[in-house]
Amino acid sequence: MLSGGQKARISLARAIYRDADIYLLDDPLSAVDAHVAQYIFSECIIKYLKDKCVILVTHQVQYLKDEPRLYQLNRGTLCRLKKSKELQPSTFTVKNIEQVSDAQTLHESLKNDAEPSEVKEHRSTGNSFKKIYGVYFRAGGNWLVTCVILFSFVLIQCCASCIEFFLSHWVNLVQEHERFETESERMLITHNCVYIYSGLLLCLVLVTITATWAFVHYCMIASKNLHNSMLNKIIDATMTFFNNHPSGRILNRFSKDVGNVDESVPLSLIIVIVTFLNLIAMFVTIFIMNYWMILPTALLLLICGVFAAVFQPSNRNMKRREGVTKSSIYTHLGSSLQGLTTIRAFNAQELLQNQFDKHQDVHSAAYYMYLAIYNAFAFWTDFISTIYVGIVIFSFFFITSDVRVGNIGLALIQLFQIELIQYAMKIWSDLETQMTSVERVNDYTELTPETQSGQGTPPKSWPTNGKIYFNKISMKYTQNGPFVLYNVSFKIQAGEKIGIVGRTGAGKTSIVSALFRLYDFDGSITIDEVDSKSISPNDLRSKIAIIPQQPVLFFGTLRKNLDLFDEFDDSQLWSALEDVKLKDMLSDLPSGLDTMILEGGENFSLGQKQLLCLVRAMLRNVKIVVMDEATANVDLSTDALIQATIRRKFRQCTVITIAHRLDTVMDSDKILVLESGRVVEFDAPESGMTGFCNNSKRDVLIRWELPLILKGGSKDFTEDDLSGPLDSHESKQLADKLELAWLEEEKRKIPSLGRVLLSLFGTEFATYAIVFFPLHIGFMLIRPYFLKKLLRYYTPKENDVTLQKAYTYAGLLVFATFADLIVYHWYMMGLSALGMKIRVACCSLIYRKCLKQRTGVGLEVGKLINLLSNDANRFDLALPMIHFVWMAPVAILAEVLYLYFVVDSTATAGVAVLVLSLLFEIYLSKKISTNRMRVALKTDYRIRLMNDIVSGIQVIKMYAWEKPFSRLVNVARVLEIQEILRANLSRSINYILPTFLKHICIYLCVLAATLVGVPLLSSFVFVVELLYNDLNNSVFVYLPVAVTQLAELRVSIKRIEDFLVSPVEKSLMKTNRRSDKKVDNCTLISVQQESCSILQNRSTGVYLENIRVKWNRSLTTNILNGVNFSAQMGELIGIIGASGSGKSTLLQTILKEVDPIEGSIDVRGVVSYASQDPWFFSDSIRNNILFGKAMNREKYHEVVKVCALEHDLSVLPFGDGTLVGEQGAMLSGGQKARISLARAIYRDADIYLLDDPLT
Repeated sequence: MLSGGQKARISLARAIYRDADIYLLDDPLSAVDAHVAQYIFSECIIKYLKDKCVILVTHQVQYLKDEPRLYQLNRGTLCRLKKSKELQPSTFTVKNIEQVSDAQTLHESLKNDAEPSEVKEHRSTGNSFKKIYGVYFRAGGNWLVTCVILFSFVLIQCCASCIEFFLSHWVNLVQEHERFETESERMLITHNCVYIYSGLLLCLVLVTITATWAFVHYCMIASKNLHNSMLNKIIDATMTFFNNHPSGRILNRFSKDVGNVDESVPLSLIIVIVTFLNLIAMFVTIFIMNYWMILPTALLLLICGVFAAVFQPSNRNMKRREGVTKSSIYTHLGSSLQGLTTIRAFNAQELLQNQFDKHQDVHSAAYYMYLAIYNAFAFWTDFISTIYVGIVIFSFFFITSDVRVGNIGLALIQLFQIELIQYAMKIWSDLETQMTSVERVNDYTELTPETQSGQGTPPKSWPTNGKIYFNKISMKYTQNGPFVLYNVSFKIQAGEKIGIVGRTGAGKTSIVSALFRLYDFDGSITIDEVDSKSISPNDLRSKIAIIPQQPVLFFGTLRKNLDLFDEFDDSQLWSALEDVKLKDMLSDLPSGLDTMILEGGENFSLGQKQLLCLVRAMLRNVKIVVMDEATANVDLSTDALIQATIRRKFRQCTVITIAHRLDTVMDSDKILVLESGRVVEFDAPESGMTGFCNNSKRDVLIRWELPLILKGGSKDFTEDDLSGPLDSHESKQLADKLELAWLEEEKRKIPSLGRVLLSLFGTEFATYAIVFFPLHIGFMLIRPYFLKKLLRYYTPKENDVTLQKAYTYAGLLVFATFADLIVYHWYMMGLSALGMKIRVACCSLIYRKCLKQRTGVGLEVGKLINLLSNDANRFDLALPMIHFVWMAPVAILAEVLYLYFVVDSTATAGVAVLVLSLLFEIYLSKKISTNRMRVALKTDYRIRLMNDIVSGIQVIKMYAWEKPFSRLVNVARVLEIQEILRANLSRSINYILPTFLKHICIYLCVLAATLVGVPLLSSFVFVVELLYNDLNNSVFVYLPVAVTQLAELRVSIKRIEDFLVSPVEKSLMKTNRRSDKKVDNCTLISVQQESCSILQNRSTGVYLENIRVKWNRSLTTNILNGVNFSAQMGELIGIIGASGSGKSTLLQTILKEVDPIEGSIDVRGVVSYASQDPWFFSDSIRNNILFGKAMNREKYHEVVKVCALEHDLSVLPFGDGTLVGEQGAMLSGGQKARISLARAIYRDADIYLLDDPLT
């Protein structure tokens, strides 16, 4: 873990490494101690950037008193301070400042380019699905409920099979009694048959509807319980878990995996159950009709079992790998959204785009391998099944004397469902694929909770005094990591005010982590004689208030952020806000306490967010208060105000204050000095101060498919097994094409994403249909003709078909079946790959759009992850099916004409049911589309809540807010489940209709034939049944799925399109690059007139004229009001002001992240920027400093040195190759600040903007 100071210094190093003209430093050293701050100001900002234009925003006015150019912001108005005595005096004087020792260097680190690997996402291994099914069914209800629901599906199949056998029996009756003795006898038998047939059909309809309704509700209960269990375990997990698991991984489980459990698993289970019961019924029927088929059937099932044993593990393992590779995409997206200002300031969009494309390429390689394995398995299963069909058909030539024609017809009709073997394997594979989501959700329900020990309940009045005793505390952040605290012991008396100081990374924040039991530790901490390990973490944390180092605000109203439980009235809240001087500012807001906090608190400055966190702590009536750098981002006068407020409000409390500003802790009763996780001194301020200064001198500053299938059957895949994407699947190539086409489309009055996709991919999309459909429809219509001829051979008194012709018809029937499956698999594989390409292109285009979007405007993480995980994923699912929207109706028309002209006019009696079902499909598609939009909105909101929880988990744990936030998510989940239930019921109707509507159609045809006197011969009944089986697939399988997928795809395309057409500020799309180190380009933003000339006689620098800025145009007051100033090469411009005065907003305006409502900005030269809140992407420290720039070792070493990072990097296990983790999780606050400054300085710029780097 890296400290806050280390994070800041890495960010600074990144900034100065750039080749820029202008450097904007937004308080990048707010987390470093005074010694390091003085060193960096002198060596880095004054000396290293002496010939550059540097704009420094800071609260550390003591460093600026000798600078000639100093500005102060007060309520948005900028005024120049002409004399250093106008500075407000600081009570702190820097003593004994000496240069940081450079005994430790980076030479060894730079020689070794090896970097540690990231903590890999946990994946279940082997076949654990028997357990997973048990988990899922237990989540849905007890075993009795499960068995009753499964038995209801058995009843469905029994009813369907009885109908089939009865129809065969009826045909045999007619065949055996072609001439009834009397008309009344014929009518009696016919009526009895009709009544029995009708009764069986009615039972089938009722049982099917009831079973499906019950099963969908059952699955929704299971989904709800699994989600809630995972949520509870996540919130109760240890902080080590959150450090090792990026937010993208966690949000992936709550978005894509939960989405699969909600929508895909229930439908997959229904299809699997119904299909396997159909398959069992088919084999039972064939055995009854021809018992000699038992041996070939056993051989067939054995071969299919071997295939499954080889293919399924590979298929399952590759799907797991595909899910893991997708998590890195979401993590990268979330990280990028938090650092948009830094990314754009460094013109690093291309670097981040390339990283995103690399993540997508890894995922595409895994996904395409999964498609290849899956389709190879499906094809070979179909091939073996076709051979079995041939064996059965030819076997009847040898047993015709023992079998009646009705039985042969029934066996052949059942035989033509042999594709159910491949389909069963396919949907079983799909189900196991979907069950990986259940498995991944279940993995998080087995996390080790924090509350595994210490379940005692302290008295309600505890703690009454606030006495704390640390006894031999040793702590690690990870099991194999170094000690961050080692044998720490000290006592804090009741009511004492304790200050904790130390170099960045010394262990100050780790003391707080141990106090709150965020990590396991050795030793004991007692509070008022109660061991903190003997009580639950919630009871412990609810009795301690904290103002954290990184202020966290949650999406919602200001009132809810201050008073989550509605315990205080408005007067109490306003009084607390007045204590920190925020009342005047907040009362000017139109909504007051009901003002909505944007995601991440984007509508407040960092200092204001920290003050709001202070108010949150003040409202809690506790005896122990912890301040972890609570005043790091406020000016000195505000700091003094806060300290006075704390002394007044918490005078009876024990207060622990962590600070880098020594004057912040000078009023403490004692000061605890830490170094390298050990206690150096714990005494009165005077003694502690001396020790700290002395210790600061010690410098307490990471051709393949078959072998692949066989390998996957014996071991799990790793990323090394992926061969990389095909050239045509590369993310960058696809995204470049789509982006170019979309930019042209945006010039239209009404841009359409669908039109762009058709222009790019429409030709390939249409080619598959043009080749596939004529062949498919031909093979489909020729099979009934050959079947009719073959059945005539078995019919007595029919002599027109000889044995030789029968052999020919049988052979052609088998050939047509085999040829059709070859064409079908080619079609499905091709369009699945095309869907993947479109999805990859759209995801990359969405990401590129994010990099151009205004921070906080339409960039909710939950919404964007939903766009990538659910909406873009619709292309994979929908594209292979969309052509059936038109192919299915054409096939239906062709088959109806065949029934009418070739079979008999009475054979079209069931077409009326088809027409009605088509009208119903139109209604259902609209219903599904509406439901899909409602579900997406509910899911967006839930994911946004989860993002807040994951981002602010440390604060949530420290305030013991796990249960309230869990309830918020549960409420959102209940509303989401209600919409999902409606959507799933609508989808389920598509799948249950074929179960009984096919039988209704055949029933109507038989009834019509009976009424008009057409004899129910086998050549009529079974040909009609075969054609209606095909019609059933077209009308009730392909068409509903195609309509559903098209409806949902249209919604998804519309959601993606709405995001892509959202306005982008033109200023954000501009770049600032220097050509041949000449200042030959500049950017002028003017809102006074549309075109204005740039003054060519101006030199490199920043020129602001009458700048007025509002965050929200509805506000009555300006954040910046009539700002005028200029900064030129070689000048250091200091900007000071109270928290919320607009300092960071001024830099945001220079960076074109905020547009002024009036005035003009002229920026000439290359700009570099170090932000107040350092940002990092998940990579090594070295790459975070270089940030896409080429490595210049001499310059790099110099930048690291002037940013006081040498010692920090030398003590890290991998030096500058150490991985920083998500958002610098492995760095301390001071390290973050210095690395952020190093990034800014490394850039060879003309203008440097430094936002409070020395706080």
